[in-house]
Amino acid sequence: MTLGERIKKIRFEAGKTQQAFAESIGLKRNTIANFERDAINPSARTMNDICRNYEINFEWLKYELGEMKRPKTREEKIAAFVGAVLSNESDADFKKRLIFLLSQMTPAEWAAVETIAKKLADDLVKGND
Repeated sequence: MTLGERIKKIRFEAGKTQQAFAESIGLKRNTIANFERDAINPSARTMNDICRNYEINFEWLKYELGEMKRPKTREEKIAAFVGAVLSNESDADFKKRLIFLLSQMTPAEWAAVETIAKKLADDLVKGND
């Protein structure tokens, strides 16, 4: 697969037109069209912008090595979870109530929760033996 084909694949999987994709990385539509036809190659900065905006593995984009999608960091996974919970309209949602309660905890309460969580984890490991 050529670099242009990989860029097109990213755009298609994101559900973007060439215009919308171009705008998302600060370029013009015809520049994206030229990338996709392999008429020109993107700069390293443009490839970094694509990777950052679309969570793409740089090595995959540039060399077709590894997986296309970059694994999310722990912080990104937490942010995505919290964002999804908060986007739920229902205030009765358990996850939303739990996150709210966690946000109100004191350091001593966090320490108590950590102790309980460690005990639960230990019990689960023992139960799997």
